[in-house]
This record gives sequence, C-alpha cells and structure tokens, in this order.
Amino acid sequence: AFIPDLVMMDNVSFEGSFVSADSDSALRLNVEVPMLQYGTNRISLANASIGTDQDRIKYNLSFDTLHTAATTFYSTSINGSLAHDSISLGARTKDIKGKDWFGLAGSLYNDQEVYYFRLKDSLLLNYEEWKVATDNYISYSPDGILVNNFLLESDTAKIYINSREKVVNSPVDIAIDNFNLKSISSLISGDTLFASGILDAKMTMTDFSKDIPAFTGDFVVENMELMQNPVGTISGFAEKESENTIKGTLKVNGNKNDIIASGNYYLNDTEKQFEADVDIKNLNMVTLQGLSMRKLRNARGGLKGNIHLDGKFDEPHWQGELDFDSAAFTMTDYGAAYLIDKQQIKLQYPDIVLNKFTIQDSL
Repeated sequence: AFIPDLVMMDNVSFEGSFVSADSDSALRLNVEVPMLQYGTNRISLANASIGTDQDRIKYNLSFDTLHTAATTFYSTSINGSLAHDSISLGARTKDIKGKDWFGLAGSLYNDQEVYYFRLKDSLLLNYEEWKVATDNYISYSPDGILVNNFLLESDTAKIYINSREKVVNSPVDIAIDNFNLKSISSLISGDTLFASGILDAKMTMTDFSKDIPAFTGDFVVENMELMQNPVGTISGFAEKESENTIKGTLKVNGNKNDIIASGNYYLNDTEKQFEADVDIKNLNMVTLQGLSMRKLRNARGGLKGNIHLDGKFDEPHWQGELDFDSAAFTMTDYGAAYLIDKQQIKLQYPDIVLNKFTIQDSL
C-alpha cells in the first residue's frame, strides 16, 4: 500500500479561496476529516482552517476525539496566529464528560536573534487552574539563556524559575513546592495513572557555557507511585565538588525498596561524562511491575546487586551483577506465571551474561 499504516480514512473535504489585491491578499483554506486512523491512532470529526487577516496568518485545529496508545483526548482545540517573527498558541482539551482538563496559551517570538517564550495566564493542569506571572519569559540566543520571573501558582503548588540577575547565563534558581506529578502524567496516562507523587525541589543551574550545565541542590518525591504501584520516596542531592565536577546521590526508599546511587558527572569531559555506583539492597518486583507498562502483574520478590556505570549518558558502560530473590510475576499478555529464584545476571559491558539461568514456569 502507498501508506501502509493508514487503516481507515473517510472522505476528506477541502474548501479554499485566494484573492489577490494590489495592497493585500486573502487566503482561506478549510479541511474537514470525519474519520482517520493511522496505525493505532484514530481521530474523528477533525477540522483545520487557515486564513489571513491583514499581515497575520490565523490557524485553528479542532477535533471531537483523538485516540492514541496512551490516552484519549476529547473536544480539543488548538488555535493561534503567525506574524513576522512571532507565533501565538492556545490549546485546550476536555475529558469524556466535557469538563476542561488541560489548557495553555503562550507565544514565541524573535527579536534580533533572541528567541522569547512567554506563558499566558490561562494554564490548566489536570483540572487545576494556575496563575502565571504576567512578566514571565524565557529567552535564548547564541549567547545563552535568561529566565525572568517564570512563576506558576495554583491553590496547592508553586513553581518558580528565575535568573539571579538579568544577565545572560546568570545562575538560574528553581524552586518547586508541593507539585503533584499527576498534574502532568495524567495527560499521557490513559485509564491507569502513569506516575504520581509530591515533588519538592530547590535547585540551581549554572555553567551554561560548558558541555553540560551544572545542576546543584536537592529534591524529594514523596509517596511515589508508578502505574498505581507504590515505589516509596525518591530523593536526590548534588553539589559542586570542583570547577568541572558535580557530586551527587540518589536514593529510593520505602515499599521494600532500598537503593542508593552515588557518583559524579563532569561538565567538560566529552568522553567520560559521568560515573556512578548503584547499591541495590532491594528492588521490589512490584516497582518493576509499575515500570512494565502493564506487561507484568502479580509481582512479588525482589532484586539485589551492585552496578558500576560510567561513560557517556547516551552510551553508558556497565559492570556488576543482579541477583533474583524469589522474584515472581505473571506475563499479562499470556497469563503465564514465572518464578526466578537464586539466579544471577552478570553485567560485563558490552555483554549481559546469563549462565545456566533458570526460569520456572510454575509458582
């Protein structure tokens, strides 16, 4: 087939006009799509329109439903305009009951090779309205980045990002108070919430001119859950050990999880960007079940081990071992139950070695 993943498409209608005048031209284009399915994605009752208004191009996209592998969007509209070196955007989507669910509005424009992004005061995250500082913006140019009063506040949470001075590449402070991760994750979660937990953080970004910026400070996520499977508390701390070295730790504790990772990452080393040691006293199989995106269920038992990691972030090297301790689970797609007990996986980069590794197909 010409488009192999095109499963279904109803008749698409096009309507347009173009009028040219000495001083102005007018363009109108309207497209209606009753139904279209591409792969597992299906959109229904979609409409797209583009039109000119003096020196602006206005656009609007709306649809009744959009089904994706992750979730479904209802009664969604995206609109805005383009003019010269600027673009504006407004988007809003509803839930199945027709209640406003997520929404945002913002603008992006270019002024003398400096790009500015602003949020407008109409932010909606998982039904919760957020106030946005009127003078907020993030600017980026070949010289660097500058953040001005990027302040978002709801009745329960606050996010504040700001450059300490109004100078490009000045240190950027990040403060997050009582932010529930489901305010974002629910947008991509579908029937089962992908992630939830309360995030608090106080971080600083510096050294923007180096290969990797420096992140220092601390954060904690309380009552973390993945796919509604409890994980526990995730916390992290980082500090600058030297001009080009950031030292940090990451811990996962609670719900039978006990993991600590400690190490360094390097701001100006292109070959060895990081190194870390991970001590897994216990990783609950229920946590892995949450990470499996519903591929596992009825998990119990755990994993133990030690892993050393180093190299590049996009090409890590590993060395260590993982030991299974009464790890049991069921494969959701097949209903098959398995048990892995007193078995070891050796990590010897670039190999993952299984020597006489035994999986029992009955519990």
